[in-house]
Amino acid sequence: MQRFLLACPVAALLFAGAALADPAPPPPQSSQAQPAPSEQTPSQPPQLSRADQAFAVFAAQNSMGEAQAGQLAMQRGASGRVKQFGQQLMTDQNGINDALQQIVQQDNLAPPPQPSPMQEAQDRRLNVLYGQDFDKAFVGAQVTHTAQAIAMYQREAQSGQDPALKQFAQETLPVLRHHYALAEMLNQEATANEAPWRGQD
Repeated sequence: MQRFLLACPVAALLFAGAALADPAPPPPQSSQAQPAPSEQTPSQPPQLSRADQAFAVFAAQNSMGEAQAGQLAMQRGASGRVKQFGQQLMTDQNGINDALQQIVQQDNLAPPPQPSPMQEAQDRRLNVLYGQDFDKAFVGAQVTHTAQAIAMYQREAQSGQDPALKQFAQETLPVLRHHYALAEMLNQEATANEAPWRGQD
């Protein structure tokens, strides 16, 4: 009996030591961690309506194409005024595109990487022209394309659903109208004379 009572405390101590040496494992956790409610996944779809998305794509492609055309005018134009118009076109359109990119990125819309096929075709036509031939083709194309851009921007300024894009269109319209006025003036001069650029620099 005494031997059994002495053995009990020893067994209790051994059991307690084993429990401290090998604690129970923590309960298993789920392998699928839930993201915080404020996190946005990269695959989140655009937050713009289809009409606003179409306008944003058009505006981005138009700005890239017009900036490229302006750069060509600086390199290939015969008239100093055409070269100056090309410089202004490139500067303004690059600024327009920068402002647009900030808006579309906030709305999870990937901007197009290059101008539209129509604008690329125009660049190919202008790339083979020099001097007065280039000037005539360039200002004529600017009248047509800027008029189309003004119509698209007016539609967005009046009926766009995204407030940022709508304001962007409203603020950009005066710049486009100024471009149109310059292109129309130069185009009228080009068609009024046989040598429209002679003595006009």
